[in-house]
Amino acid sequence: MRRGRTQAIRPNPQKDSRMNHNKTRAWRLYKMAVLGLLASSITACGPGLEENESSAKEHGEAALTGSDDSQSQTQQELEESNKNWSPPPAPSGCGRMNANQGLGFGQRLYSCDGRFWLAMQGDGNLVLRQGAAVLWHSNTYGTAAVGAVMQGDGNFVIYTAAPRALWHSNTYGYNGAYLSVQNDGNVVIRTSRGGAIWNTQTGGR
Repeated sequence: MRRGRTQAIRPNPQKDSRMNHNKTRAWRLYKMAVLGLLASSITACGPGLEENESSAKEHGEAALTGSDDSQSQTQQELEESNKNWSPPPAPSGCGRMNANQGLGFGQRLYSCDGRFWLAMQGDGNLVLRQGAAVLWHSNTYGTAAVGAVMQGDGNFVIYTAAPRALWHSNTYGYNGAYLSVQNDGNVVIRTSRGGAIWNTQTGGR
């Protein structure tokens, strides 16, 4: 009985090439279908990047500064909220706000030459002015801010009536520090020994 010979299977380069081509084509078609579905899904889900950018432009600086729209209040609401908040004693003299003193709505701290003043406005913004010119502001307009306090720990803070801090000078840890509205137009926070730890960079006027 003869044993049959095992015939070796020779590779067929042309057949293998056709199979690889078909696999590649099928994979490309699959990717195109998936990408098409994703594109239609993104379009249906909501506004695109251009719409979001135009929305940010419409909202102006509030969008750029990260202000929370839920914090915005009308002028009447701001005035009502001020009734529930009592600011600390206002500075009694010119040019200096000591620890545990502050400004409420409509209050000002003048430089001793009378040319500059720091004011807590009714719109929630703390503003440094020289006449009609605004030299610096806290960028808290349109918020629920009701007053600014020079705290005993050295931090100068703008608060809501809650109270909740909206802005601060980041100078805590300097007990006894005070704020000065100088005759050169600069507002400076100094340690109890007189060293400057924060300023509005508006001096030289």
